[in-house]
Amino acid sequence: MDLLVNKVLRSLDRVELKPEGTLLDVVNRAEKRGFVDRALELREMKDVRNIIAHDYAGAKAAEIFAYCREQKPPLDAICDTVANYAAAILTPGSPKR
Repeated sequence: MDLLVNKVLRSLDRVELKPEGTLLDVVNRAEKRGFVDRALELREMKDVRNIIAHDYAGAKAAEIFAYCREQKPPLDAICDTVANYAAAILTPGSPKR
């Protein structure tokens, strides 16, 4: 999730000369680009990522695993959409979005 938001989406913003902004700005632009139906989807995934990173004792491991299994297909779809978008704007001679 961090790579998607902090590296890929922010890189797309730079390529498209968008101003740097907060996490909220980045996920709102992802929604506008059609990567997600609601920006809230990415924010929720990012929040859970933070819970995972701080669950040192594994107290919530079963819940986290179930959530991750449930979110994998939507996250894969988001990544595929982002990859197609990036390929389109980075291919020489292709119409820019």
